[in-house]
Amino acid sequence: MSKRFSTLDTTRLLFEHPKILFRMIERMDRNEARYIRESDLVAEVMDYTRTLGNADRDRVRFALNTDNLFRSGLVIDIIKAEGERRLVFQDALINLMRACNASLYQELTDARLRGHLVTLRDVRNRLETSSFSDADPDYTELRDDLNERVSQLIGLLRQNVLRMQTISAQLADLSGDASRAPEKFLEFRQNLFEQIVTLYERHIKPTLVFLNPDTRLPDGSNLFETLEAMVRLLENHGDHSLADQLFRSSISLNALYKPIQAVAQEVEHFLRKTRQGMVQYNAMEHFYGKLRTLKDDTETLSLRRKWLEGGDFAR
Repeated sequence: MSKRFSTLDTTRLLFEHPKILFRMIERMDRNEARYIRESDLVAEVMDYTRTLGNADRDRVRFALNTDNLFRSGLVIDIIKAEGERRLVFQDALINLMRACNASLYQELTDARLRGHLVTLRDVRNRLETSSFSDADPDYTELRDDLNERVSQLIGLLRQNVLRMQTISAQLADLSGDASRAPEKFLEFRQNLFEQIVTLYERHIKPTLVFLNPDTRLPDGSNLFETLEAMVRLLENHGDHSLADQLFRSSISLNALYKPIQAVAQEVEHFLRKTRQGMVQYNAMEHFYGKLRTLKDDTETLSLRRKWLEGGDFAR
């Protein structure tokens, strides 16, 4: 087909029907992948468009056809592997879809945070040998790079603060699920600890370490030491505007520590409370089993075993 939608038209349709990509991103995150399988996208589009009118159904199906997505530049690569085609979407599109749905925010891991820190250290090292002249394109590009990376980091961390602050509601829902369905408590117990411990260990704690100005790292300066070094370099070479802007960014980053710390304390409290409840549950389950055994001993033909021999059990 020679006809195709423009990038603007295709993007507009994606945001008019966002559930399709929302579900694809959820699937991508569950599989810890950087791509969307073409077969999954086709199945999702076919299922979603069944309830649409003929005109809308045809438009959405055509817009989300692989050829149209690739020609419009929203899919930047098509990988053929293991007998299937995998679509790699523009990062900008995926990130914008995530920004529209808080549940799709990606918690920052230790590896991602360290990647940002390594990049900022690299900018600092390049700044140390820079000309600090507005007439030098290398310096102006370095300034732009620095502004972009710091702004991107602040944006990511703010998104994660918003995401983490919804955790208290999720914990309440998890507790409610357990109380409403006690027969499923054993399954709930395992799932609960897997979810909460993973969240705490892989996302909350690394973010706290990253935003703690007192953190000591074996391989070099922490985030705030790196930013302070760049502020001093800029001030010493007369670029007070960028130095002031970077200083304000450092304050913004420092302010993000307290809300994340509050979430961490809430999760720690929840884990301690839940762990205590689970220990108590296990103890009751264990001794209930012993009590049943003592009762079974009385249900024999022997008339001498009419009473529970529960002295040891009581102790």
